[in-house]
Amino acid sequence: QFLYFIGGRGGMDYMTLSGTPSGVGMVPQMEALVSKQAVEQGGALLGKELWTKVSEHCNSAQAAVETYLHLITSLAPNEIQLSTVPPSPSIDEGLWQHECMRLYISGLNKLVVHLSGICTHTTCPKMTATSEWLFLCACHKQPQEVCVGWGL
Repeated sequence: QFLYFIGGRGGMDYMTLSGTPSGVGMVPQMEALVSKQAVEQGGALLGKELWTKVSEHCNSAQAAVETYLHLITSLAPNEIQLSTVPPSPSIDEGLWQHECMRLYISGLNKLVVHLSGICTHTTCPKMTATSEWLFLCACHKQPQEVCVGWGL
């Protein structure tokens, strides 16, 4: 067994999961969480079993939704429907949307960090959308060109 920690707004929540880590941090193998049939069948059965397991072990609804979204996107990335529709009608819509947005922004941050070593003032002196369109910073009296390394 190992612990899967969730840093929530109300402090630290955790859930104990059986199985062995998959080698990526503390993310377990899907088979350690749900039945073999759910893994093979995927879709709604996978989402329902994973939600049941996660919601039983988390101390709050926020931690359960955050954990579910993290696990379903990490362990079943091709199951897009499972990460866009709440697995239970009892989940607060605002909480679901908030956690989806947090996950999206977290992924976007990872992309920005990855690109920061590739796109620099030297390699990308101007930030362009196409050969004809240039991004401008509107924070100045006269809009100015923005290089990709801006703010990094």
